[in-house]
Amino acid sequence: MENFLENFNDRNEQAGFAPQDISSYKVLAVLGYIFPILFFVTFLCNKTSSYCRFHANQQLAWLLTSIGVSIVSTLCSMIPGAGLVISTIIGLVQLCVLVFLIVGVVKDMALRIPPLGNIISAF
Repeated sequence: MENFLENFNDRNEQAGFAPQDISSYKVLAVLGYIFPILFFVTFLCNKTSSYCRFHANQQLAWLLTSIGVSIVSTLCSMIPGAGLVISTIIGLVQLCVLVFLIVGVVKDMALRIPPLGNIISAF
């Protein structure tokens, strides 16, 4: 799993994280991925921290991705027969991505959500 996570890790961004920011804001970063609507809380805690800015941007990307995936899943669930299976698979994939993001925060990695993670830079 470590090698898989490394494919999405931004080493340059990770090198800019201050150790005191990681230890201080790790819980907020995890909560921001679990409840992506709170993406701005991480940023508001420390506006100058590259750690907080990075995770706030990725949480915003995760929020937008989750909304899009939920719409697609809802539309797929309307398909007779296979719709329930398709929407269940989509939900499981979404859960797996959430777990990978949380594991990345716990391992102090700078995981980007492809492709939105590279595009979104709100903070």
